[in-house]
Order: sequence, then C-alpha cells, then structure tokens
Amino acid sequence: MELWIINDKPRYMVRARIGTQVLDKQDWVLSFMNNIQVLDLSYNLELMYMLSSISNLESLRALLLQGCRRLKSMPSVGKFKKLRLLDVFHTGIKEVPQGIENLIKLKVLHMGGIDLYELLKEILPVTTRAGDLAVMGFLSGNHAHFHLI
Repeated sequence: MELWIINDKPRYMVRARIGTQVLDKQDWVLSFMNNIQVLDLSYNLELMYMLSSISNLESLRALLLQGCRRLKSMPSVGKFKKLRLLDVFHTGIKEVPQGIENLIKLKVLHMGGIDLYELLKEILPVTTRAGDLAVMGFLSGNHAHFHLI
C-alpha cells in the first residue's frame, strides 16, 4: 500500500494506490480526513468500488478517478457542496453520478462513455441555479468534456 498525505498549509492532498481488500479494511481512515480537499485515486487499476463513507468528505474540492477502469459506480456526490472538479474519465462509470445536481460549485466535469442527453439533463439544473454559468463541451467519440464557467 502506498499512501501519501501532504500538508500544504490548511490544504491536504492524498494520493493512494491501494487494492480493494486494503480499502475495505481502511474505511475508518476516511473518518479522519474530513478536511481533505483533493482526493486523487487516478489510475488505480484495482479500484472496483468507492466506499459510501467517501460521501462524508464534505470539504472535497477535487475528486480525481481518471483511469480507474474497473470502477463501475460511485456513491452519491450530493454532499460535495465545495466540489469544483470531478474527473471520472476512463472509468467504468456510464451513468451520471447521483446527486450531481447539488454540486453548485462544480466547474469541471470530465467523463466519457455516457449519453450526452442524460448528462445535460442532470447538469442543467446546476447551471441555472448557480447563476450565469455557461456550459461548453466537445465530443470526440464517446468523450465529453465540460467546463462550467
């Protein structure tokens, strides 16, 4: 198991390369990380699911799961009121994460392999409630990359 925790003033960054067996046993660790702002689990090829307790990380500003190809779903992201970046590109996630309509501070959503209509149906309530946000995106095959400005 490799786990780095870096203290940069009041901000924290965690980068983990751990398997699902270790993650199951380490669920309690998340209870000590309630002030974490960036969680980067990118390219963790063993990650098959996210623990539901990750939803308690309410200070999270960036959740990076790119390249976790075995990850097929994730718990609700509705409590991540401060989340600005959600990267689930090149994962097995094919549905819009539950609770995304509550992410009023979301600026960047990076995901692919999803029906564009379904994505926009979930994202538009966020943009209209947050004020003058514009949705820009491009499609390349099944890749959709959106910046909410």
